[in-house]
Amino acid sequence: MSQPTQQQDGAKEQEKTNLDLLIVSVRHPKDPVTMKDYPLNMFISKEGRRSASRKPEHFDYKSFRLRLSDELGIAIDAKLYVTTMKERPFSTEAEFHGFLLAAQNGKSPGHPGPRVKLPYHEITTVVPEDDGEIQQSLQGVKDPFMNRSNSDGSKDWPEVCKFFNCSESDDQIEVLGLKLSLFPYQAWTVWRVFSQIAERRVPSFIIGDAPGLGKTGMSLTIAVIFAMLKKTQQDIERERRAGRNANHLPGTQQANAQCPSHVAKRIQCPCVPNSLSGKIVKEMLDFPTLICVPPHLLGQWYTEAKTWFDVGPDSPAKIMRAFIRHADVRRDQQQLTPNVAQSIMGELVLPCTTLDYKINAQVGSSRNIIIFSNSGTAGLVSLFKRFGPPVTNPQSQPRRGRGAPRMQPLLWNSLACSLVFFDEYHKYYGTAGTTQSFKLLQEMRERVNGKILAVGLSANIKQGPALYAPFVNHYRNSSPTHTDMSLATRLELQRMAIYSTDFKYLSTHNRDVLTNRQQKEYDTRHARLTGFLDDFNPEMTVARDPSSLFRGKRIGGPLGLIHIKACPMTEGNTYDAIRQLSVRVAQNITQLYQDRLEYLTERGRENEMPTKKDFTDNMIHTMAQYPARPNQDKAWRTLSRSCSFPLVGLLTRDQTIDSDKLLTEAIKDVATPITDRLHPDRRDRLQINEINDHLRKSPFYPYRAQLEQESPKINFIEELINRLLVTKDRPVGDEQVKERHGDPPADGTNNHHLLVFSEMAISAFLCFMILWTRFEAEIRDKKIFILYVHSGVPAAVRHVYKGYLQEDCQPGDPIKILISTSNLFGEGYNLQRVNTCVLTEIPSTYEIQRQCFGRVDRTGQSMRTWLYQLYDERNPTEKIRYRRNKNKRELAMREAQGDDVQEQPEEDLIDELDPNRRA
Repeated sequence: MSQPTQQQDGAKEQEKTNLDLLIVSVRHPKDPVTMKDYPLNMFISKEGRRSASRKPEHFDYKSFRLRLSDELGIAIDAKLYVTTMKERPFSTEAEFHGFLLAAQNGKSPGHPGPRVKLPYHEITTVVPEDDGEIQQSLQGVKDPFMNRSNSDGSKDWPEVCKFFNCSESDDQIEVLGLKLSLFPYQAWTVWRVFSQIAERRVPSFIIGDAPGLGKTGMSLTIAVIFAMLKKTQQDIERERRAGRNANHLPGTQQANAQCPSHVAKRIQCPCVPNSLSGKIVKEMLDFPTLICVPPHLLGQWYTEAKTWFDVGPDSPAKIMRAFIRHADVRRDQQQLTPNVAQSIMGELVLPCTTLDYKINAQVGSSRNIIIFSNSGTAGLVSLFKRFGPPVTNPQSQPRRGRGAPRMQPLLWNSLACSLVFFDEYHKYYGTAGTTQSFKLLQEMRERVNGKILAVGLSANIKQGPALYAPFVNHYRNSSPTHTDMSLATRLELQRMAIYSTDFKYLSTHNRDVLTNRQQKEYDTRHARLTGFLDDFNPEMTVARDPSSLFRGKRIGGPLGLIHIKACPMTEGNTYDAIRQLSVRVAQNITQLYQDRLEYLTERGRENEMPTKKDFTDNMIHTMAQYPARPNQDKAWRTLSRSCSFPLVGLLTRDQTIDSDKLLTEAIKDVATPITDRLHPDRRDRLQINEINDHLRKSPFYPYRAQLEQESPKINFIEELINRLLVTKDRPVGDEQVKERHGDPPADGTNNHHLLVFSEMAISAFLCFMILWTRFEAEIRDKKIFILYVHSGVPAAVRHVYKGYLQEDCQPGDPIKILISTSNLFGEGYNLQRVNTCVLTEIPSTYEIQRQCFGRVDRTGQSMRTWLYQLYDERNPTEKIRYRRNKNKRELAMREAQGDDVQEQPEEDLIDELDPNRRA
């Protein structure tokens, strides 16, 4: 443990140690060579996990001593000595906590160069507390997450082409059974995933490509190819049993033999000796494919399946079926019913005499794809529960050998799969334990007589090694039997947690401001983590962005420029109200600090108190990350909801409008009757007057003119819409339009659509209200159609909105504008027919911004994209978020030149709230 000091204002001040990042190294006196390292936070209590601050009492001494007893044979009551403090051993809980208090306050030296061997528990519990902080602080680690996982593909390309039966010069890979072709980098990814299970025999992989690069299409391609290969294998076995090998090779052939049914665009036949296809059908059983997704993406995945699968009568993929398991399914979607479940359920392996059972696949089950919600695993499993034969229950055996063993009917689960995809799994991978989705994987793994290939899909892979945990666990628990055990050794669960701890340390420390001693620790952790990434990522992940190269060529089109548009509020009464609210926040934080200091001083624990700067910065960072929390500072909540419409701050400060009217539920009460009348199916009979009547029920309606006048952001959006209206009326092929928007849409119109995303629900609602009233005449003339999505709009209706935005336009059709929040519509929807996207507020993390812009700036976009991030530096919540996200290539990674915001100087965060504090 290193306890550095640093100079401040000419005086030395002890640097407090973050106990969450502390590593305790233990060596048994009888074995001076072996040393085991334990991250302290593996012993954290439940109370500690809920606490916002860290105390020595949050660490479980009993658990710590039991671990040392089990692993090192150190007696529970034996005294423990610190290397350079042998006069102060400890053997009681109080002494242990006293030692941690000393360490926390920089008074306990330790050893350099930690050696890593960590326990299983840590891998699922050590996660960064603040993803936003990772995005803004990680120095020299974030880029390796992208760069260390990618292959140029040149070495593998001949094998890829052999698998796809295509030419090495093809730039579009067509596959019989698919309606859409693959780009070369996508074909390589499909081949790579199959190679992972069939050749490397590693049943886990993570696709971490940026939004818009086709993770959905690649996943569906893997599923349909697997099903077609299993169907072909059935035909091969049927021919061989009959002794007639008309269409396929007999069992024994030379390595370069070719299948008689070989044709271009057909996936390599499994009958070819030593082929990847043959290894796939041998390694993977004939179970269905499961796709676990967030609830709002169920319809999106089903639509994509219909888009990709060619189920025509002459297609080898005509066998494919896709089902949704969810209560809210549209008429054009197939629900997974009990009868369907019966037809694809696994078969119990007999004889079965105990509660431990195995299942095999029904022939042909792989043609089924089941799409289910990560929150709906219980409903899915319920369709596959069955009663089996009577079996012995070990827990009900008679005692002392008297009586016969008790028998009971076996209740067994027939659900299993060979492929399972976890889409956007960064939302439900589990930070403090295993979530239901991954428990389902664990249960299936225990009862399947074969391997299950688990594939994670997430553009947020750079959040750190904690996101690897579910797939490392799956790999380690799948009994790896391949001959090359190097990967298995590197992925020992005892080692994984240290990388998460290193990642958190690196993400919360800026090397440039550390002392020499701290820099040595930083460098040690950095070298260890990047060394692990060098090993792990090429073996288990692929993560690319549009600028990545594949065989020497960019895989995506030119990146859309992100225009950071400065929209400062004007001076006046509203600005004064914002300043007063800011000062109130600063005063509240200062009072909290004083209260905390007084509380600890009264109890003789003032050494536990962080510095005032650390305390205030931590408070402000937490508020910036979670502005909508109910227990958040009330003035801060008001400021956060005033970013797009500053007048909101004045109205609530003066209590003209109750602050409760800013909350989501209050907004939903007014907005739901409005969105009920905004369905695209009603656009020819739009109830404009009724919508106006409901808007008048909002307490903000009387102030709409002033809201509009004092919001530079809404003024900018209005200018943008007017520009789109002018473009719409210009002839197709107009040079000015082409110069601004690039190639026209494929439908032959000049209709360019717009997405408007806010962070706060009140901002989205007010944006809708202002634009609806401002452009009411254009709406009546059917030149504009505005969609609005709030939390009361069901996911199925959002999917209809997505379909409407993607529809081809006819001459005379309106410009389509969708207004929503980033968390409702900013992720998972493919909207290439739209080319303009505006974010009215600075998101809490860079990843949110990237996801929102990724709705339009993605593969398949043929128009030039216009991406605008609006920013009001006079609102301190925006300024703080901007600074948090801007570090390195974050928020302004691809800024356009011109009206961009200038880099802000480093100041204490609390000074951003109270300008009077500044010197």
